[in-house]
Amino acid sequence: MHNKNRNVILNIIMPFFTQVVSIIVALLVPRMLIYTYGSPINGLITSTNQIVSYFAIIESGICSIACAFLAKPLLDNNHDRINNIMTTISSFYKKFAYILLLFTIIFSFVYPIKMGNDYLKSTLIIILLCLPSILGYFYYLKYNLILFANGKQFTIIFSASITNLLVALVQYLLIKMNADIILIVLIVPLFNIIRLELLKKLIKKEFNYLSFKAIEDKSILDQKWDAIILVISRTLKTLIPLLFLNIFYGFKEISVFSIYVTIFHVGNSILTTIGNGLVPEFSKKIVSNGNISSFYKYLNIFSYSTTLLLSSCFVFLFHSFLNIYIGTDTDIPYYSKLLTLTFIINEAIMNVRLVPEIHIKATNSFKKTNKSMYIELALSFILTPLSCLLFGYEGILIGSIIGSIYRTYSITNFTKNSIKTSSFSYSKNTIFSILYIVICIIISSTTLENSTISGIGKWILLSIAVVIINALLILITQVLLLNKIQLLNISKIKNKKYTKKK
Repeated sequence: MHNKNRNVILNIIMPFFTQVVSIIVALLVPRMLIYTYGSPINGLITSTNQIVSYFAIIESGICSIACAFLAKPLLDNNHDRINNIMTTISSFYKKFAYILLLFTIIFSFVYPIKMGNDYLKSTLIIILLCLPSILGYFYYLKYNLILFANGKQFTIIFSASITNLLVALVQYLLIKMNADIILIVLIVPLFNIIRLELLKKLIKKEFNYLSFKAIEDKSILDQKWDAIILVISRTLKTLIPLLFLNIFYGFKEISVFSIYVTIFHVGNSILTTIGNGLVPEFSKKIVSNGNISSFYKYLNIFSYSTTLLLSSCFVFLFHSFLNIYIGTDTDIPYYSKLLTLTFIINEAIMNVRLVPEIHIKATNSFKKTNKSMYIELALSFILTPLSCLLFGYEGILIGSIIGSIYRTYSITNFTKNSIKTSSFSYSKNTIFSILYIVICIIISSTTLENSTISGIGKWILLSIAVVIINALLILITQVLLLNKIQLLNISKIKNKKYTKKK
């Protein structure tokens, strides 16, 4: 298999491995934190981890810019130009590290203000959890750029996944021993710094021509803040609800919200990672004037179908999973119909952004699309406290959903106008998706709502049945009927290729 094709396949497969690890970590640690140290501590740690995860997403935004500029030099094997770009991005990373350091100091002292007697301990927890990201931007993350641009980000994802799994296992053992919470948190920076140091050595060995002392090219980062704002908008999707939960409620409610984020984010993170894996390939096609309109069409079908499958599965399976995973003997009820429904809607809207966001990153169209982002953030910030007043903490995502609908509509139109995607009907697929989920909710509320599923074995059997049935229904209706993929034509193309080889 050609190396480039192998890299693309690995970049698509690796997110699934990552999600298996994420699910294991989610099953191992938060539940034990809730029962051993209480919901407030779990709320603090889990929500801080979610914020830290967005620091990595900001890195991916900068990597997207680097890919657009590195595509041609890598194609031409122009080491001097590669080093110009790498030096420029490295310099920016160091400046951003100081901003991150300042944010961490302020956040660590302000965020846990409602933790009472655990305030100082909570401050130290936040600093320890943020430490790997700060050190990464200062010393390590610049090396990841070359892997990302070469389509080898699966190496980064794999190493991070293995590290997260080891951290979770060690934390599990420490929690079983009733160790101090500071020691449990200290494992995170310790293991991650070791990972970053090893990865740095491997990259320096493979790309021995790399230098970060070349002349900087400031024009490369003309759109740096536009790219970062694109990523920050996703960060604020979590930060805004956390801010108002902190103001109006407390860390018990934050613990509930954080558990929902952890579970519901699984599907979205798979699609996001797949999208980031395709950005370098799109950049190369654009540089070489390749035809990508048909690929956009099939990617649209994939994103809509996957979103619909994930959403329908959450409708049928989430309540029973939460009862098995968390149980009912907790210091705050963890199941809420309204919160579940708003999470399903919110994640679905974020998932169907896959194609527009790939297009924006691959073409460096950040500035052209950022106006709708500002409006999205303004709507989220204004409407979130209002939704809390009307529906309590369970309505915390309603403001974000309204802002997301506007932003998604805007960037979808931008992509449609930029690329010929007339063969894919957004409106038809959206209407079908809404109707399908409404039917799933009605069926779920009448058949599964009051049923009790005891044990993970029965839940796994139910989930297999739900996934298979929904996947078949979505395949038949959305893929074969709505989008009219002619499988006979595909087989004809294969036959032609086979004949040519003969």
